[in-house]
Amino acid sequence: MSLRVVDKPEPHTPHKRNPGFPLDLDWVERVRMNRSALERRAGSIGARRTVKKDYQLARLLKAITLIDLTTLNSDDTDGRVERLCAKARHPLRTDILEKLDVSGLRILPGAVCVYHSFVKTAVNALEGTGIPVAAVSTAFPHGSAPLGNQAQGDRAIGRRWRQGNRHRH
Repeated sequence: MSLRVVDKPEPHTPHKRNPGFPLDLDWVERVRMNRSALERRAGSIGARRTVKKDYQLARLLKAITLIDLTTLNSDDTDGRVERLCAKARHPLRTDILEKLDVSGLRILPGAVCVYHSFVKTAVNALEGTGIPVAAVSTAFPHGSAPLGNQAQGDRAIGRRWRQGNRHRH
């Protein structure tokens, strides 16, 4: 491997949010370390560094709020969608929330995702919760619907969404 010096580098245009800084190899050369201590510390990180219980609980509860509950089965029914929405309304049992002392928190999934033919069912089942309904048209996951049908489905989803969200706060 050989290195060469570039006399005229290309002009650097920094990103507006992160302008970066020039590489200073002299600084890297000046860094001193206790290699055996560093290796010992690096080897122990996986064994010692665990998330404390309170933080772990907070992260798990936050994860629930980032999950979309989804049913995209070819044999979906209104009943299946309604059961999924019931789970979305109450993702954790009340006794668990009380035991964790978090019953006052609003822990709900990010959305309920269904095929467009079940949007109205989901919107009705989630009324008053503020849980969004996401819809998949276009014959997902196959993408086999013709483009005209996709656009028509998207317009229908928009109408159903507006009807379902008219009374939301």
